[in-house]
Amino acid sequence: MVTLDILGEFIENMNQARANRDEYLDLIRTVEQTDVMGNYSLKPTMFGLLLDKETCFDYIRDLVAEAAKYGNFIRIDMENSPCVNDSIDMFRRLKEKFPKNVGLVLQAYLKRTLSDIKAMLDLRSDAPLNFRLCKGIYVESSKIAYKDYHEINKHYLQES
Repeated sequence: MVTLDILGEFIENMNQARANRDEYLDLIRTVEQTDVMGNYSLKPTMFGLLLDKETCFDYIRDLVAEAAKYGNFIRIDMENSPCVNDSIDMFRRLKEKFPKNVGLVLQAYLKRTLSDIKAMLDLRSDAPLNFRLCKGIYVESSKIAYKDYHEINKHYLQES
């Protein structure tokens, strides 16, 4: 099983966002015609999250809908802290319409992550939640993120 991802984030204009959506649509349609066993991952800023949230949502909804046609799955990657709330909101909205076809990445080094997970437990009624937990790579303030390697590992493994 593989995860397919087209690299790119923090675009400068919505023409780039549309082109990225079209490239992902082509990827999904091409891969689904092969024997490749995998799903898809994307970064919301490559679809204009910081430029036009609703168009970004529409583009990502198009991709989740396309993947869902094939019984497949899109995971929304988490980006830096200014994107967290909007990414969670987008996940919530998509999960309502595509309960089995969308997941979310969360970052263990953000101090808010465990409470974010708990706040999303209300979404479990339609289908199981699908999260991928990573340690986190963006440079964040120590006010919002754990900085020490051992502390990050502790929170990565923390149970509620």
